[in-house]
Amino acid sequence: MRDKCVYCGKDILKRSKEHIIQNAIGGLYESDDICCEVCNNYLSKYIDAPFTKTFTYN
Repeated sequence: MRDKCVYCGKDILKRSKEHIIQNAIGGLYESDDICCEVCNNYLSKYIDAPFTKTFTYN
């Protein structure tokens, strides 16, 4: 199991599930040893959410 976040390099103190392929486009595979909770939350808010919006039909 990885001990360091792949984004910031800090120790992973609290495991946080990260989708390998976004759930919005059918990704079911998750890992909890890729990134720390802080980076995961940042990615979710500023990258994942805007990306998955492109697949939302109004």
